[in-house]
Amino acid sequence: MTLAELTADPLLQRILTHPDDANSVWQRDLERFLAGDTTLTRRSAGEAAIMAVQRMMIFLGYSTAASGGFLVDGDFGRGTNRGVAQFQFEHGLTRKIDRKTLCYPCQWNTAARLITAIPDTTLTVPTLERMATVALERIGTGRVMSGDIEHAIFHLNALHKRRFLNSRAILARYGAYVRAACDALEAGEGIRVQPEWVLAIIRQETAGVIRPRFEQHYLSRLNAAEPDTSLEDLRLRSMSLGLGQIMGENHRAVGAANAEALFSAPVSEQVAFIARFLRPRHERVRKAAPGDADFRSVARFYNGPAYESHHYHEKLARWFREFRQLIEAEGLPKPVAPVAASLPRFSRAHRPDGMTWFRKSTRVQLLRMTEPFEVETQEGVLRIAPDTVDDWDGGYYLAFPEDGSKPYAIAPAYVRANYEPVTAD
Repeated sequence: MTLAELTADPLLQRILTHPDDANSVWQRDLERFLAGDTTLTRRSAGEAAIMAVQRMMIFLGYSTAASGGFLVDGDFGRGTNRGVAQFQFEHGLTRKIDRKTLCYPCQWNTAARLITAIPDTTLTVPTLERMATVALERIGTGRVMSGDIEHAIFHLNALHKRRFLNSRAILARYGAYVRAACDALEAGEGIRVQPEWVLAIIRQETAGVIRPRFEQHYLSRLNAAEPDTSLEDLRLRSMSLGLGQIMGENHRAVGAANAEALFSAPVSEQVAFIARFLRPRHERVRKAAPGDADFRSVARFYNGPAYESHHYHEKLARWFREFRQLIEAEGLPKPVAPVAASLPRFSRAHRPDGMTWFRKSTRVQLLRMTEPFEVETQEGVLRIAPDTVDDWDGGYYLAFPEDGSKPYAIAPAYVRANYEPVTAD
């Protein structure tokens, strides 16, 4: 498939574009990216094209900042350049950059400064096509952030606009998972972790929005020790991942099969990883009323010897007490019971009559659903319900393309912002 055909996929369009930016200015700038402009280097690409590339890279698990952060800023700086170079090397798309260059010698405090060791890359058409293809492959196999396309896009959009969650929102979104994880650990291993500890770690490390961090010095060190291990595996082991920012190298400590599992595990496992990671401090985290020594012990364990200079213990104490107050006032959400009743399922063959035609870039028929439903999409069967999508607004839309291809689900806010009714032929 060509790049234009690949990027016409509705899910890829959601990856490339934040709903707030789906306007004519963005679209005009984005055309260069969609057309596969081979002149797109770190100096010449337009801002929207760069943001689209950065969103795609973050979706695929590549850092875009020289510091190792995951950032959508429209600047094709050294960090984005490194991420593109890593992708090209891992997928056999470059002879210009070798493994030694990508694993340049550095320390934690020199990695960003010495990143100039990686030369400028070019966003070739094969690179863009491969990114799009890999994204679709991972969607199909569930190898995306949190293991679910809707969760992945939620975190991508929140990270793009830096819309992090406060304590009340974290409790609402993750409280039931935290409760289930703590109960399971106690039932299975006899170790009690107070839910407030897990919630406080989420609040401190990610504010409820998954934002991995890549450590170049760690990759360089791992590469020196394991020169025959795939670079992709070493890169993932050199990243802090998931809601608790657990280092990929520590995947065994939390029961994950490999570092990638920390990235693609479902939300329930993401939360369970944090509870399991705290096991070595079980004497501290079992306390419902911890003191300063407890916060210091957990802070040193989680943040390292320099925790005090980061005021990590003080922040943990603040979040712990804040969550304790919220739980006392509102309660800890109970795990959501699975839906037993069968849901209506829609597919290319099951296309309701009498739907209204709308237009964005192509014509589609839209059906508004106010109850949970299932849809057979290109990525498989998706369940759309308030507990599976973050932008349920009294319902959700089903889109049936004019060309007869498989339907897909769209958030109401996105429909309101981007689709206009048209008269059917």
